[in-house]
Amino acid sequence: MRSTKALNQKVESLLQSHMKKNQHIRKAIDHVGHANALYGPAGESSQLPSGRKYNISI
Repeated sequence: MRSTKALNQKVESLLQSHMKKNQHIRKAIDHVGHANALYGPAGESSQLPSGRKYNISI
């Protein structure tokens, strides 16, 4: 029983760490996706979709 409780606590800690990393990566991907702007020959800017955003859940 004690080893199961200790193992559950370790798993919970690892899961929390994984979730924080996942949130950080998701924020970074969102930030990069909004920062891209291309300029045309007349100086006009447009937001063109580049790359793909993946919704990853584990």
